Amino acid sequence: MTTFKSENDEPVLEKLKSTMKKMLLWLLAALPVFAQAQNENCDGNRFLTDVFEIDSTMNVVFGNSTSYDGVNADLEMDVYYPIEEVSANRPLLILAHGGSFILGSREDMSWACRDLARKGYVVATIDYRLYDGPLFPIPDSLVMSDVVMKAVSDGKAAVRYFREDAAENGNTFSIDPDMILIGGVSAGAILMDHVAYMDETDDVEEFLLEALEDNGGWEGNSSDNTSYSSAVQGVLSYSGALRSAEYINAGDVPILSVHDDMDEVVPYGDGFATILTIPIIRLNGSGVMAARADEVGVPNELITIENSTGHVSYFGNPTMTNMVLDATYSFLHEIVCPGISFVAENFETIDLKLFPNPASTQVQIEVPGELADGVLSMYNPVGQLVIQQNVARQDLVRLDLSQLAGGLYTVVVQSRDNSGLRGVSRVSVE
Repeated sequence: MTTFKSENDEPVLEKLKSTMKKMLLWLLAALPVFAQAQNENCDGNRFLTDVFEIDSTMNVVFGNSTSYDGVNADLEMDVYYPIEEVSANRPLLILAHGGSFILGSREDMSWACRDLARKGYVVATIDYRLYDGPLFPIPDSLVMSDVVMKAVSDGKAAVRYFREDAAENGNTFSIDPDMILIGGVSAGAILMDHVAYMDETDDVEEFLLEALEDNGGWEGNSSDNTSYSSAVQGVLSYSGALRSAEYINAGDVPILSVHDDMDEVVPYGDGFATILTIPIIRLNGSGVMAARADEVGVPNELITIENSTGHVSYFGNPTMTNMVLDATYSFLHEIVCPGISFVAENFETIDLKLFPNPASTQVQIEVPGELADGVLSMYNPVGQLVIQQNVARQDLVRLDLSQLAGGLYTVVVQSRDNSGLRGVSRVSVE
């Protein structure tokens, strides 16, 4: 976790650079080496700096929906992309605006779309259903839960639109359907956090399940292309939250969160989201989400704006905005181009010795002295974290494999001292 004091910008830049390096080293260790193919355009420059002129396609219809007040309308998005001769399989980022699920429009995120498109991403800013009922009395938690589930349905439809287009319509925007990332600000972050992390494996409260079912179930009712996946590969959460941080589970996708620590609109910790200062519904904000992600081994970084009662204050301060965006570029780059970031040039991978191999019930791992007091992570054949433990200055670690299914697993031991060293090996479990 990184904390920035809102009243003093001067020392923040160097602190953020150090934190970004730690974050990228963590991602390098925590994302299994076989889990994601590297984008063919990775060169250490693209996706990090402005490279391209850009173009856009506006008013793209990706679904249709009925609002809380019964208004039926098409869902539209604006798509921004680099102008270039040829480049297939470009990573896609889908963004959602803020506004307490009452206000805002997709145009609010156009600045971010243009910024990221200049770096090589295809970026969409989407409509989603907003509350259009009476504001007095202020809508209660049941009403707003229904509105949020409508928005989640719309967000999932946007993801599916691009996968369907790639499969059936010639891939209009030349995206990589296996590299779709999502993000949002405030309400948009709450929406996208739920798209990424809430699923049928979670213990979801009855009132929220009812709202979910009323809006088409787990994939929603905003489009009929539900044979396509709405899964994503990473999340940007700017002042976001989940109904429960317990929705984040081992094997889930990485998340970058930024949040004011005394936010009075969306809670940083466990607290109430408000509309016009009136508490509406209890949520787990970025601080609780980061703790849960740490607990279950999900790669994450939390940037805390310390001593700040503002809401998304960092996007109202040019210095802070630039620093948060730099962290964003690096976070996304390490997902799209693992191992090619600015820390990669000093990153060394060594082979771990382990035996027996193949193994059935137990494997022993020799840990070199330079990796002692590090973190050991083990990933299954589909890239899910199955074991994680500290290496407390041991040179021989024994892992119990008796509960694991057969297959080829990857073991990573990451140093804690930011030396850029890790050990990697594979073991076949029978």
